[in-house]
Amino acid sequence: MVPELLRTNRNFRLYFIGRSITALTLAIGPVVLPFAVLAAHGSATSVATVLTAQEAPIIVLVLIGGVLGDRYERMTILAGANTLSSVAQFIMAALLLTHTAEVPTLLAAALLSGLAAAVALPAGAGFVSYLVEPPDVAQAQALLSASRTAVMVGGAALGGVMVSFVGPGVALLLNGVFFISSTVPLLLIKPVETDPPPSVSLVRSLGEGWREFWGKRWIAVTVGQTLSYTTCMVAGFQILAPTIASERFNGAAGLGLLMSARALGGLLGATGAVGLRPRRPLFLGQLCLLAQGAILAMMGLSLPYPLLIGAIILDGAAAEYFMTVWHISVQLRVSRGLLSRMNSYFTLIQYCSTPLAAALMIPLSGHLSASSTFLLLAGVTLGATTLITSLPPVRGLGPVPAAERAGRT
Repeated sequence: MVPELLRTNRNFRLYFIGRSITALTLAIGPVVLPFAVLAAHGSATSVATVLTAQEAPIIVLVLIGGVLGDRYERMTILAGANTLSSVAQFIMAALLLTHTAEVPTLLAAALLSGLAAAVALPAGAGFVSYLVEPPDVAQAQALLSASRTAVMVGGAALGGVMVSFVGPGVALLLNGVFFISSTVPLLLIKPVETDPPPSVSLVRSLGEGWREFWGKRWIAVTVGQTLSYTTCMVAGFQILAPTIASERFNGAAGLGLLMSARALGGLLGATGAVGLRPRRPLFLGQLCLLAQGAILAMMGLSLPYPLLIGAIILDGAAAEYFMTVWHISVQLRVSRGLLSRMNSYFTLIQYCSTPLAAALMIPLSGHLSASSTFLLLAGVTLGATTLITSLPPVRGLGPVPAAERAGRT
């Protein structure tokens, strides 16, 4: 059954379709790109270099992307960014299919793709409140979260199938087609009321964003908590777990099943964000992140695999519930003219966590066993979450009053 919001709100329906297609491309890309680099006679080091090149522009330029998202029409920015991403995919596909691909040229195309993401990520995160009425923001954000989670799972599998059957060149070509097709529903969105572009400099716009970010302490401390959470997640699940998969999780297939179970939990968490009506939704979401500490501790204690499956489903549900209520809280509590800038800080922290986790694991792997490292990561997660949720700006944040919702500018 189609949710009422998708049936009755044309603009949101088009946005939902466009963002779902974009999520599919973002799931396929990371699976295909490493094989594209290897097909260009690259090494494991080359793969790491190209993947880093794709993320580097996001880390460097996402705050500027937040300014652009607040300054110009968001649907135009999203459509333009997706078009730029499709160009990057087509370039890599052409190089591979003509057997002229070299690692440096693939690296340049990856930089172009990262540049597009630096603009698109904050713009997309700040658009929902323009498309739906305040009472519908929670449902809209939950629908987007559920769609993204489902599509990311299926898209990763589709990327692997495409590489296996048609090769990375054709896979990148098809992904470019998906990217360009996502712009069609975005451009069909009827113009919505937006705030006039500020007639101030880029530096001043960045300063305004920083003052808003730091002035709303619940945002600042939540972003700090997110840095701790995502760093431990990347270190535990993406770096450490693969190294012990054969002895702890029945190999790569067992680890893949764990990650799929976590994604399944994510669907449950996004759905729960609509049905639950707690007095302090963001506070509950932050408490839910304690589940990550629990699963990391269980991995460190080498508990039986079936218990890990059950625990990681709960962890995925908790993480996606937190993400959903975070975006809902920001959409409803932040001035619409600052939404992209606020979300750009969140995006920056998420992408900085990968190099930070890698740097953290270098000394840890040389001095601690895998079990001890998992337990340390669990302690950091539990400690950071306990500290953050004890702070007054977080504990005192209740539901958004109706008057405050209506009075946003």
